[in-house]
Amino acid sequence: MSSVPKTKMTVEERCALMQKLDKETEEFMEEASRRSKLKKENNNVDADGDDDDDIDDILNTHPAFMRPDKELTQEEIDANPLLKGLQMIKYDDDEDTPYDRALAHKEDGNHFFKKKNFKKARLAYTAGLKQWCQNTDLLTILHTNRAAANFHLKNYRSSYLDAQAAVELDRTRIKGLTRCAQCCDALNKYEAAMEWSKIILSLDEDNEFARKCLADNIRKEKEQERNERKKKMEKKKLDDKMRVLKEAIASRNVTLDTAILKKKDEGDDKEVVKDEIKKFMKQLESPTGKQVYLENGNLFWPVLFMYPQYKTSDFIEAFEENTCVGDHLKCMFADKAYWDEEYEFRCGNFAVFAENYKEEKLYEIPMDVSLKKLLSSPKLIVRTGTPGFYILAKSSIHYTEFVGKYAKIHKLPFTR
Repeated sequence: MSSVPKTKMTVEERCALMQKLDKETEEFMEEASRRSKLKKENNNVDADGDDDDDIDDILNTHPAFMRPDKELTQEEIDANPLLKGLQMIKYDDDEDTPYDRALAHKEDGNHFFKKKNFKKARLAYTAGLKQWCQNTDLLTILHTNRAAANFHLKNYRSSYLDAQAAVELDRTRIKGLTRCAQCCDALNKYEAAMEWSKIILSLDEDNEFARKCLADNIRKEKEQERNERKKKMEKKKLDDKMRVLKEAIASRNVTLDTAILKKKDEGDDKEVVKDEIKKFMKQLESPTGKQVYLENGNLFWPVLFMYPQYKTSDFIEAFEENTCVGDHLKCMFADKAYWDEEYEFRCGNFAVFAENYKEEKLYEIPMDVSLKKLLSSPKLIVRTGTPGFYILAKSSIHYTEFVGKYAKIHKLPFTR
């Protein structure tokens, strides 16, 4: 009920409204009693029955008998002439000063605050500040209280600004100083929280909150510094590891896909990753979450085997570079695959291919050549850090259909 109606009421109108309220209250009570008795007669309701609840509901529609916990919207007030009149009596008195109106809004805010309705409390305190009251004490209280409401709403920055405004008006008010320290603590601004705590202690050396806040933020700042040092060490360790991996991959002449390094923004301009380590790591990013790693001088790659005939695939998390595609297929198809309806995927009947998407060419993959040598071919591009191979059955009609999509089958070159 903190909105101020635009229409002004005269003294005569205000007195008439109060008389009308008294008269209508009496009529309302008589009508409520009559309706209650009538309902008892019609429904044979016992005196100790549900009729008490009905009476409460009826009374709750009249401003004089509304429950104290009933929250009203401005729309509900505007729709009820008595409520609107009461609002005008409270807020629209020509004799009221800005101080009186600000004080009324402050009291509304305190009412909502006690009921933990912090949003309405904030609105009421804001309405009070808009009265341009020049009383420093009241302005300090309004800023302090709005800071408290915002703090409970977890609007810590807004709370801090109000608390600062309160401190500027009264630099000795502990409540404002305490709220400043609390907000800085909530925002993880450790140094600022410590400074506010010190100011409080300069005014009250035994202030328990300030002592605890100062100690807590000294501890938090040290923890933050320790965590930052730890993060830097971990980053350096990871960078060193990636640098060694990058050198190992480069020494094997592996061709990583560079298209992933460029992405189009809204303006169609290409953004290129500049840092070499970041660029390298981006080239190895895989939807599978698995990444090539170096162990005992050997690379272990995540590898994808695709079976277009059955639209399925196998994913090998750690394919040791000195092993061959044929070695893995021999182990994987020692027994019939559950999806191999014609039992065509068996040793001696495999055909393995890799596609160069830039050239749109299909390259045949020899199954007895190590992955290390395969990846050294300039025609085999490793996309998303995962080498991928098509596995087909030579005796299947799908083999002819698949290779027929390309102009010819190319041999994989191994020299640069």
